Amino acid sequence: MKKLQRVVGVLLAGSLCLNPHIAVAGPNDDKSIATEEHVDSPKIFWEGDSFLLKSESSQGLKPIEETANWIGKGDTSKKQQYVWQVGDDPRLEFLGDEGDLLYWAPAAVDKGYPIWIGFGADIGIPVEQFRDESFQLDLIDFDGPGKMELFTASTEDFPVTRLLSSHDQGRRSSWINPGMHTHNETTFTRPGQYTATYRASARDLEGKLVASKPQTVAWQVGGTRPSSDGLGNIRTAYDKATEGDTSKYSFTIQPHDSSSGGKDAQYLTDLTFSTGSSSDSGTAVFYIDGYYLAEVPVKNGTATWPEMIGSQRSNFQVVYIPAGKGARWVSEPLEYERTAEGLTTQQAGNFPEPASQDPAPAFDYSDKELTDNSVTISTEPYERGEDMVAITVQPADDRISFRVRGGYYESEDAEYPDCEVNFISAPGERTQVETREGCTSPGMVLRLELTPDATTIAQRSNFSMVVPESGEVSGETKWAKSQGAESDPDPVTSAPATPTSAVPEPKETASPTAAPASPTAAPAEPAVPGKNEPTKTAEPQPDPKKPAQKCEKLRIDDGHVDLGPVMLNDKLTFALGDDSGIHFKGHATHDVSNVALVVKPHARQEIGKKGITVEKFPFLKGTGDHVWALSQSQKQGLIWPGFSSEHVPGLEKGTQVTFEIQPLEAPKDGQWWAFLTDNFGTKVQEMLASSDGPASFKRDGRVHMHNYWMFTKPGIYRMKMRTLIGSDQATEWNTVTFHVLDKGQTEIADDECAPESNPSVPGAPSLPGAPGGKDTSKGNSDLLTAGLVTAGVVAAAKVVKDLKNAAAPQKEGGSSQSAVAQGGTKSQASHTGAQQTAGTNAAPAQPGKKMLASTGANVMILIGLAMWLAGMGFAFLSLRRLRG
Repeated sequence: MKKLQRVVGVLLAGSLCLNPHIAVAGPNDDKSIATEEHVDSPKIFWEGDSFLLKSESSQGLKPIEETANWIGKGDTSKKQQYVWQVGDDPRLEFLGDEGDLLYWAPAAVDKGYPIWIGFGADIGIPVEQFRDESFQLDLIDFDGPGKMELFTASTEDFPVTRLLSSHDQGRRSSWINPGMHTHNETTFTRPGQYTATYRASARDLEGKLVASKPQTVAWQVGGTRPSSDGLGNIRTAYDKATEGDTSKYSFTIQPHDSSSGGKDAQYLTDLTFSTGSSSDSGTAVFYIDGYYLAEVPVKNGTATWPEMIGSQRSNFQVVYIPAGKGARWVSEPLEYERTAEGLTTQQAGNFPEPASQDPAPAFDYSDKELTDNSVTISTEPYERGEDMVAITVQPADDRISFRVRGGYYESEDAEYPDCEVNFISAPGERTQVETREGCTSPGMVLRLELTPDATTIAQRSNFSMVVPESGEVSGETKWAKSQGAESDPDPVTSAPATPTSAVPEPKETASPTAAPASPTAAPAEPAVPGKNEPTKTAEPQPDPKKPAQKCEKLRIDDGHVDLGPVMLNDKLTFALGDDSGIHFKGHATHDVSNVALVVKPHARQEIGKKGITVEKFPFLKGTGDHVWALSQSQKQGLIWPGFSSEHVPGLEKGTQVTFEIQPLEAPKDGQWWAFLTDNFGTKVQEMLASSDGPASFKRDGRVHMHNYWMFTKPGIYRMKMRTLIGSDQATEWNTVTFHVLDKGQTEIADDECAPESNPSVPGAPSLPGAPGGKDTSKGNSDLLTAGLVTAGVVAAAKVVKDLKNAAAPQKEGGSSQSAVAQGGTKSQASHTGAQQTAGTNAAPAQPGKKMLASTGANVMILIGLAMWLAGMGFAFLSLRRLRG
């Protein structure tokens, strides 16, 4: 095991050398801006001997401190997707009062969304090196004009699951699994400039803290999009501007005309600056509570910015920087609340300085030695819902936060829960409301796994109790003692190495292979889909010389996978991206036709329960009593298939991407649907495809989405899929197979595989330009490559040695024993090697050799070196050919 970086002792925000809070405007103009696309940030990686946090977007992988996330308004012409209004729901009281307006980055998006952002972890995190195989993302500092919340919410599972909070001290850590990413709601109480500082942390097997260096990501909430064309440092630009007559300057804030504009007009407030002269031009920079908000061009002496300012009372200012003639100006602050009448000022003020009205409470990451290691667990009915239960997990030492995971199981030895429980027990909030619909029978077992955060000196505890006749559980467990937790004399957090590229290095090799080539040509004469359904194409005919064969498909039954186009061997291919970690320690790309996507029995749900109702999903009417459901959100022990176009190099916003799906096969009376719901899962938002017939759905540029899948019968479901990129690129059709297992079923039957197929590719691009390496369908091309390289090197070395022996002086009648070199490696599917053997007795040296010897062996050594280089060259070419 690699030596783990150890960081122990008291880790307070002030001692972490955190980035200073940004006190000047225009802070993000030089950053990589993530917006209007799918973004994972922070995403945790393991590099060297520590964690590293990156942002994953269309711009590649970048350290989060080089990036800024912008929540703009998106396209509001048809619907708005950036304003969250708090409703009458006790689960959401932490967001504010009923009716409050929040800036919002949604978990489920429709066309024209502002940003689609979650956080996650690379599949290659070495959890086997950590206590309880557990690690987490910690929010360790926060600054901005308001509060931030990250959570998930759905009517499928009653609870709102809180993930991270800027202001609730017990909710600043969230547990991650390798290969996991979240699709969560993110809200802010005010617009403006924010910074969030994170680290990743764990305990090693000896109980020592392992933590990354703190890294800070910027959020631009609302306002104008950061740009390299912006003013940059506003204070510097202001100081350089001239002074002069500002007597006609004014700053006004007032309600927006709700009859004009898009679907968000009712939520907006207008910020307006005027010089009083139509000949003036320049830039007006608006601030909220001293934090940067928006840069707006001043034209004809006026600049107006409509903004959703939230429901809190805030102080607004404007800074004017003239472009030519005219004078600089800073207004006095205007205190304003969105429902008030308009205000105007002509008074000058001081340059804005950040002064949050909601400063985040202190961040304490000191180690916590438990004063009492007991934990009590209890349940009681929840009055606001039928078959709802309030589960309380209360530690005796109330300082700690920990993950609670498990649920109601059919029996003591059942692998997966019938009703899942998954939440964080934190100070001040130890109770979670969950559904136990269908799980109320006495004899069921409530099993919970309690995993402490990395600051707690304790190990995971397990709780299990058979549900009694009363239906309610009450019991106790104790934390297991942790391995030693002595502090290092000088705990430090070393800086992670600065990445040299935007992609992570592969876990099993020392350096990345060549990046996949950009597309140079589209498939010959690709068909272009019609407006409503896929283009009719001739069914491919099987080659009689290459019949389909029975084979054992690569089984994937748990974790994150994506269907979509990738570039392999300079060809656009419809494939399966695999982040499940089942077969490869890292991202892999498979020929989807040789993969069995297995839907386990515990995906089986009774129609009419747990949110699976005919009212919500009318197509279920008359289909039977049960359905096998894969949710939009990741569920414990189930496969999580979605669609992605993120792996196509150079795919730009504005390029239309079309996914086409045609049903091929289903069990008798079996039906299936792929669809999206709204944010709370209350209704179908978009039907993507179904067993009813050919279908297609379109997206703009890069997309990464997870949707519902529902199947009505156990058995094999087959469908054809392909993707069209713009009007001139298309993948070939490929077959996707789902194996839906019935209750008690664990094995799948052998199935037909394609006679020839693209191999699985460990490390194939999870992003354009990411490292990749071709493998056989069993995942062994790296071994094959190693064999070729070894063979080339050994063979070249043999030549060098033989030549040196030939050049060496020989005694009359003497002999030289030549070397015997052999090399090779064996894989499951192929063998390669090189073996060269010489005779045991060499002939007496010839006159030519004596001549070489008389002039020195250096010439032959040079010749041998040249041949060695040639051998390495051939090995490299072989590797490149294998890698594609």
